Amino acid sequence: MKLAVILLAAVAFYEAFVALKATSDALKMRETLTHAFAIVQSTTMTDEEKAVAMQRSSVAMISSVGLTVAKIAASVAAALLVLFIASRFAWTFDDLLAYSLKPIPLIAVVGGVMFYGMVRHGRKG
Repeated sequence: MKLAVILLAAVAFYEAFVALKATSDALKMRETLTHAFAIVQSTTMTDEEKAVAMQRSSVAMISSVGLTVAKIAASVAAALLVLFIASRFAWTFDDLLAYSLKPIPLIAVVGGVMFYGMVRHGRKG
């Protein structure tokens, strides 16, 4: 029964992560990083132009990282909320957390969330 609660918490994390579009923010971070490397390697820009462009890229990267971290934190909070609610009825919160870190529940969560994502979004393999 604990495993079901842990799987439900993992699904809550997944749904929050997808709903908040955290993946697209991570892709934006990668694009910003790629753009920053292109600036550094540019042979057509002056050093002053590179400095200004790098400052803009730095601000964009900091905001992207902050937004992504906030979305991941919100997704973790969704999972923790499920565990907290379950702790009010059956097990202690600490007991659920300790159980969720054991090998079998971890493997079940990874497999379960992968399967859930494929079913939920119609993806195959």
